[in-house]
Amino acid sequence: MLNYTILQSTQDSHMFDTCAIHTVTTSGYDEYGQPITSYTTISGISCGVEMTGGTTQYKGQIFPTPVDAILRLPIDTQITIVDTVTITERNGESTSEDYSVISVPRKGTSAIRVNLKRIEI
Repeated sequence: MLNYTILQSTQDSHMFDTCAIHTVTTSGYDEYGQPITSYTTISGISCGVEMTGGTTQYKGQIFPTPVDAILRLPIDTQITIVDTVTITERNGESTSEDYSVISVPRKGTSAIRVNLKRIEI
């Protein structure tokens, strides 16, 4: 079996942005049958953000997509499709950009990639 430690280490060292992942947890139901949800936040996660602008290009034509950004995370990061993400630092500058995860996290050999859609909180 191949050892991917070097690839993962290289990928981690090239994640220059920082984010927080807000994980949804459900703890039962209220008197109306609605789920009682809360968020757990994990801050200070190194990440890489690639802004897509909500478009993709194919054969010279530009098409809209639901994806505003692609997020790279270290291979051992826990994230699901129901979580939200706040980008807290991009290119060394403080920011507060909120996104919802709109794809199943794709685990590669060196990182996890998820598609994001910008949201207003």
